[in-house]
Amino acid sequence: MNTRTNATNSPSWNSAIIKAHEQLVESKNTQVLGKIRQEANEYMVQDWLRTRFKVYRHAEMTKEEFGPLDSNCTGWDILEPETGMRIQVKYRGGKSESNRWHMEQTRRTSGKNEEKSHNGQVRYSDDEFDVMIFTSPSEIRNAFHESDLIAIPVSELKDLKKPGFLVGRVPPKLVKKWQNKNPMEVIKAVRGKLLSEDV
Repeated sequence: MNTRTNATNSPSWNSAIIKAHEQLVESKNTQVLGKIRQEANEYMVQDWLRTRFKVYRHAEMTKEEFGPLDSNCTGWDILEPETGMRIQVKYRGGKSESNRWHMEQTRRTSGKNEEKSHNGQVRYSDDEFDVMIFTSPSEIRNAFHESDLIAIPVSELKDLKKPGFLVGRVPPKLVKKWQNKNPMEVIKAVRGKLLSEDV
């Protein structure tokens, strides 16, 4: 028997990731921590939203249930199907306010994204999602709190200097404006506006 292929006693990636996460929290390594938490952030925000609405992550939606979907998931991460509210979520920790709430993309700058490229980065168009939710903890810890969330309607993120696009970085002044608002109330307001548009 080849013991190298025997997975019975093999370590688990789950346990390794937990250990790495605990070490990153302890050392307050915000750069690497952000990379680890970004994917998990979609699940965290989905669970938070599900206390009020039925929502789906793009990855769990099927063509059979929801019809044709954007296979690249270029503009949104979570959908509330009753209104069609599209939600983009990002994890943004750290201390550098000038660069903290950036929204540039890592999409290819060729093909359909060629016109969206600005300074080597790809910007969101202003019609790709309805609301942005930043998970932006003021202190690095393991627990998740609603107070870490900042919800901003897409109408607030439009770049007046580049019509049709959103800003590449959200100015700290704008972040502070929405930081003082209850994120669930912001989501409910965006959802209510979409409901009224359907009438």
